[in-house]
Amino acid sequence: MQILTQSPWSAQRFLLNELPALSATRPGVIVYRKNSPYTAFLLCSSVVAPSAWIGGFGAEWGEHQRLELYLQSSLTALYPMLRAIGVDHLYYSGYDAENDWLKALLLKQGFTQFEQLWSYDKYGVTIPAEGAQNVQIRPFQPETDMAGVCAVENAAFAPLWRHDAQEFAEIYQNNPFFVVAVQDDGVITGYQYSDVEGSIGFLIRIGVHPSLHGKGIGARLMRAAIEFFDRAGAVRILLNTEETNIHAHRLYEWFGFQRVAPDGFVIAKSLAEDSETATKITL
Repeated sequence: MQILTQSPWSAQRFLLNELPALSATRPGVIVYRKNSPYTAFLLCSSVVAPSAWIGGFGAEWGEHQRLELYLQSSLTALYPMLRAIGVDHLYYSGYDAENDWLKALLLKQGFTQFEQLWSYDKYGVTIPAEGAQNVQIRPFQPETDMAGVCAVENAAFAPLWRHDAQEFAEIYQNNPFFVVAVQDDGVITGYQYSDVEGSIGFLIRIGVHPSLHGKGIGARLMRAAIEFFDRAGAVRILLNTEETNIHAHRLYEWFGFQRVAPDGFVIAKSLAEDSETATKITL
């Protein structure tokens, strides 16, 4: 927390209030220098084998000349930890491909470009379509809905984007709006969760079972999200999506979202290409 809040040499993809849970449940590394307190850290934010994501990396103020060494030593220690739990690819994403300093360091460590991310925003809370009327939108209930949401997740998203039951439980705790789309027979066909900060809404994820694309379920979930933002007083809505997700682009643009700069990115490293065991590095 000290590094994240006081050092300019820190990058994070999680909220500060999520740090205690992440540090207790996700693989991570602390770097110590001789005769000094901990100096750097590397922490995963998501681990759903075979994929894991770097959630944060940072070093104390004044340690920028050693950033590359700290990152190298942290990754060397992290790789065998991840392989032991079935992870074979490690990912990192950011929102500004041209100016992300951690991306530049990771590329030196063998990460490669994987995908571009597009940013969209929307001013106002207009709703151009009602969406499917044959589904019910209701709050996510972890005790009864988890299996259905995970089934949609596994069908709708590639392995690197998937959450599991543990992560969905955390998402439910940390996001004020998490709903599911349910058919008359009780089958969950989609889900959506969002957050809001002041006047800005963040549409984080919409998932619809791919067998039901084109049925208006995504539009129904989008409508529910915008209604939530309206109630919360948001006047601007932001989201990010994969460059290749043409189906989602059409939905967002239909609802009045416009693509904006800068582009985000995903970079990746195959752990099969880097099978050396962790070694102690003297700093």
